[in-house]
Amino acid sequence: MITTNRLAKFDIDTRKILTDYDIYSVDQNLEEQHFIPKRIFSINIDVENSLGINALTGKKIQKNVYRLYLITKKSAVNVQEIRRAIEKYSQHTFRASKLDEEAISSLDKAVILRLFFNMLPFYGIKGTGMLGNLFLTPSKPRLTQKIYLDLTKLVVGDDCSLFLSTSRFTKVKSFMEHGISLFNNIERKSLNNAPWFDIDLKKWQIRQVNKYNKNLNIENCFINAPLYPKDKPHQMLFWADGKLNQIQSTKFYHLYNLISVFNSVFSEYFSELKFEKVDTAKQLLGQLSQTEWGNQLDKHIEEFFATNQLNLIDNRIARDERIEDIKAALVQLLPTVKVNIRPIVEDKFGFNLVVINNKRYFQTHEDAKDNYAREYQQAIVQHLTIDTFRKGALRSTLINSLKELIIKKDLKERSLSLYHSPALMAGWEFYQVAKGANGAKAVYLFKMINSDEFEVRRLDLQESAKFINLDNADLQYLIKTPANTFYNLNRKSVFTLPNAELFGDINEMISHQNCSAVTKEELKQALNDLSKRYPNYRTKYQNLISIINKRELDSFSINDLKDEFDFMKKNKILSPIAINLLLDELYEQYGLVLKVKPKIKAHVQKYLSGLTDINYFVDNDDQDVIYYNVGTISKNMNMSIAKASHIWQLQPNIKLNERNFATIETENILKFLQLMMVNFVRFHQLTVIPFPFKYLREFIQLEEKKRSAKKDVTDLLK
Repeated sequence: MITTNRLAKFDIDTRKILTDYDIYSVDQNLEEQHFIPKRIFSINIDVENSLGINALTGKKIQKNVYRLYLITKKSAVNVQEIRRAIEKYSQHTFRASKLDEEAISSLDKAVILRLFFNMLPFYGIKGTGMLGNLFLTPSKPRLTQKIYLDLTKLVVGDDCSLFLSTSRFTKVKSFMEHGISLFNNIERKSLNNAPWFDIDLKKWQIRQVNKYNKNLNIENCFINAPLYPKDKPHQMLFWADGKLNQIQSTKFYHLYNLISVFNSVFSEYFSELKFEKVDTAKQLLGQLSQTEWGNQLDKHIEEFFATNQLNLIDNRIARDERIEDIKAALVQLLPTVKVNIRPIVEDKFGFNLVVINNKRYFQTHEDAKDNYAREYQQAIVQHLTIDTFRKGALRSTLINSLKELIIKKDLKERSLSLYHSPALMAGWEFYQVAKGANGAKAVYLFKMINSDEFEVRRLDLQESAKFINLDNADLQYLIKTPANTFYNLNRKSVFTLPNAELFGDINEMISHQNCSAVTKEELKQALNDLSKRYPNYRTKYQNLISIINKRELDSFSINDLKDEFDFMKKNKILSPIAINLLLDELYEQYGLVLKVKPKIKAHVQKYLSGLTDINYFVDNDDQDVIYYNVGTISKNMNMSIAKASHIWQLQPNIKLNERNFATIETENILKFLQLMMVNFVRFHQLTVIPFPFKYLREFIQLEEKKRSAKKDVTDLLK
């Protein structure tokens, strides 16, 4: 069983909503002017206050029509007042209407959800719902480099899925101070029309402002974009197993907390919101831990470079001490390998790590050529950026870089070096549809020829026509099974969450509402039961019973037990393992929670079933459609997970298949899933789509570079 971020079915009482609230719609024809009416309400705070608008959201309902939805307290405003407010700030045509029960009942559930989630700032959630989404404002300001502010917003999908998206806001003043023009390339020109936001760092308020207002304090103004195109915001961790404040600052906890608050304040209008649960089968990964999984890759890399020359390329005369650190780390990682430091790529057939000393240059010059190395069409090269060098992460950076060199060698020789189960791939073909630099689509193929060699190439126009001319414009990945059946492989917007039990037990630990104490007899009973099951700890547990008997307390509260555990640790009465066993026993027998430990083996399935290993299930409505997600390796898993595990869909491609196509069998499903069980795509983790797509992606990049170079030469000859 897994839990997804999509809400299970719920009911809305529209009649009750209309008892307490009014909902209005405002339509605008976008052909007249690209001016969204929500700006009127979010820019002009006097309008918001005078009309008593609680929240707003909007969406396109037709190609050229944008509809804004407003929610207010009952009878707080009427249609005429809304129209007058709009006309005061715009001469363009808008149509405002008050929605009756029938109109509200016909609304998408997601629209109503957005309106009510956007009202949560009235009920203790720090943020604002006046920008179309619920923006959460953090409890502590974090203005990175005095330039950036990373804010997280709640997004409610059309399928009623919930996710948190973090985006970067940059001070308008910083664009001016750093001399970065908003017009420095075509992709950035849109920023000239981007809205400005006033963010009060003391009160933690955010609202859109009129950037043409002469009295505007530009010091507090931000644009929702990074200063440099490729700068990314600091993402909130998806999940963490640590101190309570760390857990409570994760995306998982925020999502559960938002629907918990929603249920507590809007229970009159909505049935209880819960995240969807799905029954699945699980493909376990044996007994390998993340560390052991990674060590296997390290061993393969060391064996490979024991017989292949490795060059570290740095063209600067004055050598940076970081280069010596890199060389020392390489020698430690590959003790049998001689590493040469060279100023240029000389060995056209060697393996070269080319140092990039100025990452910012490449970020601000989209058309930048590699000016750190000479022409090396035959050489195998991997760039290594060191201006953001972190010594603590050097080992993982180097392993990734060396692994990429091996993959590029494989592409050059059309032979696999890091994959050791080619028999599983017999009969499978992998296709990727990609857009070239000129926007034209091309199709690429990867398939095994024999147990060692593979074929990877760009299909010609005649071969690719049947793929490109399909109705599915978003088609990217295609798989052909050994039964000659084509399947589309699509990433869904839905991802897996820790199970609700984890959120409940964490909150129980915080509040101690369900079980705040155990009696002396209950505590002794738990210790006696453990003594029988764990003979190695019997003496220790019996000694603890003697200590408990001397206590004058008849019952032990949470705080009493914490004092006892501190006493045990300090006096070495019980080992940490024995204490953890006691914690588990108190929870299992009496529901008492002192510490939530989702990472331990006994609790992984209870708390993190959707975040670990590989889960798959069949669509209830179409038995030919298969879903799966690839989680983290469960044994000795990491203390945190940075990103959610998305669900992927395998769907038969009706147009490419014969009428009576052969559906994928369980045996082939398991073979397919094993194509994710490789250690050379993601560091110390599984890959989320079959590994041949990694080779296709690298091959496509190389092909596009070659075609771009040919085009440059052709243009010069014109």
